[in-house]
Amino acid sequence: IVVTFFEAGFVEGNINCDGITMEFAGQTVDGTLVATSTDSLNNTVEVTLSFEENKITASSKPIIQYEEASGYLSLSGVFVKQGV
Repeated sequence: IVVTFFEAGFVEGNINCDGITMEFAGQTVDGTLVATSTDSLNNTVEVTLSFEENKITASSKPIIQYEEASGYLSLSGVFVKQGV
């Protein structure tokens, strides 16, 4: 998970999981972002990211699926902000 921008609750970035890339962007509500995106297989997916201090929980699910994927994202962990 790469967060390229996070300011005033607006977040954008991308996720690469098992060779499938998804981008996300939108406004968080109570620390959670729910965004509709297109993955690198051209499927429409819903990406959910929950931010809690230095912990992030991420998941995705297909909305419109053209290509079969082996699995969709479900992960959580502790993340550290990298220097610019």
